[in-house]
Amino acid sequence: MSDAWFALFAAIVTNSIGNLLIKVFSQKTSDASLVAHLSPWFVAGTAFFGLNLIFYGKALRGLAQNVAYPVLVGSSVLIVMAASVLLFSERISFTAIAGAALVVAGIALLAQAV
Repeated sequence: MSDAWFALFAAIVTNSIGNLLIKVFSQKTSDASLVAHLSPWFVAGTAFFGLNLIFYGKALRGLAQNVAYPVLVGSSVLIVMAASVLLFSERISFTAIAGAALVVAGIALLAQAV
């Protein structure tokens, strides 16, 4: 795996973790004030988003943005979708599963285009 693809993989993982931590924050607080956003869950989620940007910037040194960004977003959607079912007991519809299959197909096609 090239350095650019490794950096993109790291961006996908950190983006997904950031999203999941923000979800935990949203479940643990009903307070919408700015002070509530000092919660460790929110701060950690934001830190993971920051790491995502660093890794994504590194990935763009070796990958075209028209490939890297869709792979980042599509892969993150799949990870967050699966983790939401496993960690938060969210339900997933057949339509969402079909959409996820299309995302996987699109990522595969984009990866072949490089």
